[in-house]
Amino acid sequence: MSEFNISRNEILDKIKQSYSHYYTFIENNLAPFNAIAEFHSKNSQYFLLKSATLAEEELNEYVYFVSLDTLDLSALKVIEKTAWENGLSKVEPHSNHRCSDITVIIIAESVSNEAKEYIKKIKLTKRYKFTFFGWSYFRILALDMSSNKIFNNNKAKDLRKLIQNINLKR
Repeated sequence: MSEFNISRNEILDKIKQSYSHYYTFIENNLAPFNAIAEFHSKNSQYFLLKSATLAEEELNEYVYFVSLDTLDLSALKVIEKTAWENGLSKVEPHSNHRCSDITVIIIAESVSNEAKEYIKKIKLTKRYKFTFFGWSYFRILALDMSSNKIFNNNKAKDLRKLIQNINLKR
């Protein structure tokens, strides 16, 4: 990725702006997050009439945005635990629920080596009634402004591509 020529807050604003087209930003009183966004989608398949529903599925995503000076391992574990617990508290599994993913996007001036390694190893997953009522995955991505690199866990590979496509230069 090319060099970030703008401040953390400007990067955060650009990323939030790209999310604002499809996501709803909610009131945030939850530390350490700068913003929280939610996405909800409900798809239905019908046979001739809406009353003859063949299938329905519900997809949700809860995105937590963090901007901080230094991301070390202890701060990362707090962010991980808080986002995971808060995100899971919003999930309402039922027969039409497919997935409710929890995503964290961190923008930091610097990221410690321990945090970089820990991010790659994060694998939080919750299945509801053996996946008959859906599942939840945890995706996390950190932008390290000092090294101009992005670090993510395995589930956030597609998120990495999305962030790389946002113009983070002045």
